[in-house]
Amino acid sequence: MAQGRRATVSMVLLGLGLALAIVVPAVVLSRRHTSCGPQAFAHAAVAADSKVCSDIGRAILQQHGSPVDAAIAALVCTGVVNPQSMGLGGGVIFTIYNATTGKVEVINARETVPTNYVPGLLDQCEQAQPLGTGAQWIGVPGELRGYAEAHRRHGRLPWAQLFQPTISLLRGDYHVPSILSQFLQSDFLRPSLSKTSLRQLFFNGTEPLRAQDPFPWPALAATLETVATEGAEAFYTGTLGQMLLEDIADQGSGLTPQDLASFQAEVVEALEMPLGDYTLYSPPPPAGGAILSLILNVLQGFNFSSESVARSEGSVNLYHHLVETLKFAGGQRWRLWDPRSHLDIQNVSQDLLGEALAQHIRRGRMAARWRPPAPSTRPSGQCCTHRARASSSTTSFWTYAGGAPRAPKSPPNPVSLRTPLVRRGKVGRLVPRGSPWASPSSHSGEWRHRRRGGLEGAGWK
Repeated sequence: MAQGRRATVSMVLLGLGLALAIVVPAVVLSRRHTSCGPQAFAHAAVAADSKVCSDIGRAILQQHGSPVDAAIAALVCTGVVNPQSMGLGGGVIFTIYNATTGKVEVINARETVPTNYVPGLLDQCEQAQPLGTGAQWIGVPGELRGYAEAHRRHGRLPWAQLFQPTISLLRGDYHVPSILSQFLQSDFLRPSLSKTSLRQLFFNGTEPLRAQDPFPWPALAATLETVATEGAEAFYTGTLGQMLLEDIADQGSGLTPQDLASFQAEVVEALEMPLGDYTLYSPPPPAGGAILSLILNVLQGFNFSSESVARSEGSVNLYHHLVETLKFAGGQRWRLWDPRSHLDIQNVSQDLLGEALAQHIRRGRMAARWRPPAPSTRPSGQCCTHRARASSSTTSFWTYAGGAPRAPKSPPNPVSLRTPLVRRGKVGRLVPRGSPWASPSSHSGEWRHRRRGGLEGAGWK
């Protein structure tokens, strides 16, 4: 599958990301020619975190949809199949490569902090954060405005067509997925869920739903039908948003109509990091692309090879260097501020991507002995957000690589994205009428201030 001068590969660097609780959507461009092996897909490949949603993404491509169309359709599906990982009440970051222009852009639609954010809320840093702490943690959802902006810029099929497969799934004979059942039965979630309004949805009497139990969710189906017909504005300035605000106000949220109406997705340039024959493009702060780039930049300087790690000593050395690099990078996460409220964040990104810091890490922390985790150099009072997301973050991923269906010579347009929810099960609040769950953006170390999964793929040959 020769693709001219630059072959493209889209990938989510899942292992490193999870090790740091920093997972970012990344697009990697190769400077070398590539060809498909016998098990490769010549036209396209889709990888969501469930087969049913990967199949939906593939079907959208086969209907001559764009990669972004497929991404949105698969994300809508994932909010139903894996609601513990994402939903309409969260946020999303797209990383999109345009093969026609050769440009990579990032659409940042992470949640923002509400105008009526409670002063001192993060002073609970040293206290436990149980699931049922409440609606005061709810941020301004960015998910649907992110979808709308991505579709406006790169969509091909009608908006409503992207929602129909999931609506049909909900209106059919839908059952509890096995992974959701595992979450509901877990020692972490089960006691907390039983004390929140989510019990109405996920419990059958006193017991959590089990795999393959009937799972009717008519309110969410109705919500998706409204969004499909009226667009994202139904949520931000219409009836769905009003219902959301009324429901969560009763539970203690300070979210306002102005918060929803004023939310805007941002289109920004991707960070760029050369990695041998490849170039890594990743989203800038407040996302974790700079940290991921730092890790990979440090590791490439050790010049590991298949021969060197084949020996026992070389393998041990590899893991030693990897662990030390991850620990050091983990201590830098506090630096990922929102650029809109910290104007010097661009300098921070360049520092994290620079070779000087990578060399410093290689020289200073790679003695052949174990070291304790790198102490964070963050200012005092900045601990809560990062500890919270490191302990129980959960995120959904989607990636696509390939050209337009039935047009093998068309340029490939990889799309990779992350749609995160920083605590499993969100904030323990069910929105009875509209059904998008709310995401606790105030818990997240990647929040945006108002101021101012394994993957299961689908493809075709």
